[in-house]
Amino acid sequence: MIDILGGYEDPYADGEYLEADDMPIEMVLADMRLGEIVERDGEMWTLISRPPMNVEKKILSGKPRERDEFRKLAAVPMRLAHATCEDAILYPISMIHRSAPWMREVTTIFMNDLLANLEQGQPWHHIQPTIILGPPGCGKTTYAHDVARLLGMTCARMDGTSMGAGFEISGLDVSWGSSQAGMPVRTMVSNRSANPMIIIDEIEKASSYSQQHRGDTMSALMPLLEPATAEAWRCPYLDAEVIMSRVSFLMIANDIRPLSGPLMDRCRVIEVRSPTGAELEAYVKEKIGSIAAPSVLDAALGVMRKKGSSLRSAQRLCQRIEQATRDAERKMRSH
Repeated sequence: MIDILGGYEDPYADGEYLEADDMPIEMVLADMRLGEIVERDGEMWTLISRPPMNVEKKILSGKPRERDEFRKLAAVPMRLAHATCEDAILYPISMIHRSAPWMREVTTIFMNDLLANLEQGQPWHHIQPTIILGPPGCGKTTYAHDVARLLGMTCARMDGTSMGAGFEISGLDVSWGSSQAGMPVRTMVSNRSANPMIIIDEIEKASSYSQQHRGDTMSALMPLLEPATAEAWRCPYLDAEVIMSRVSFLMIANDIRPLSGPLMDRCRVIEVRSPTGAELEAYVKEKIGSIAAPSVLDAALGVMRKKGSSLRSAQRLCQRIEQATRDAERKMRSH
């Protein structure tokens, strides 16, 4: 058996056979097919990659050595964020809805995804490729982060305005001086997460750049959105297959006109609106109602009604009140 973790005790050294439940997760998964799952103590574990079998046994230095170390990290057991029952989905979904009621259509669709996974015997969290379309400042990106956080999913954000090449998604092989794995794989490995959420903000900017530069960025993204190719996607940097089919890709857009037909074919588009005044007040109450004094909360809502408010101004208001509350508590403790 290949030792990818630097060695562990021989479970047969004392002549006794260990049951699967007593064996280290690494050993159990090593004898299973890539992507199969082991449940242990309420956690779900899987392998997303294995080092290539034809790796030469020689001393490596520089980039090849870095790649070899990264291969070992990519081959350790990864956790799967998951739900054990419907309530484990419905509770965080209700919290998501309370924090952003104007996003109820998106929340409902995501809830249906998660419940369908559970019913099909796939309890790990996975959301189908989705583009959230809406006006600037309506909370799309914040909402996406909240979904990942409340579901217990690792989350990473990519900025479409600065995605200048496809290797930021797919990675570069070791022959390049700037070689590294792409953001999705780096997120999985650094967090030991087999099903993170990757948020691509302002995807239309990345799409526009791709159309002007022979489609590099979108060409790199497309295979990760296709279940068949994502199931055994070959990472250029690792030079090995990686299971990417459990990664959720959530894209944010202010305008879908620049988006390519192939991208639109692989994603569903959900259109959202800006919050109403009443929804902004509900948002503020949800965020600071439990920490702010009633008089402070009433004063904040009064200012919002008098001057009008956007989501961003409401968020800044909540941040100021949260900071003032922390400062007051710190001052009281110091006396």
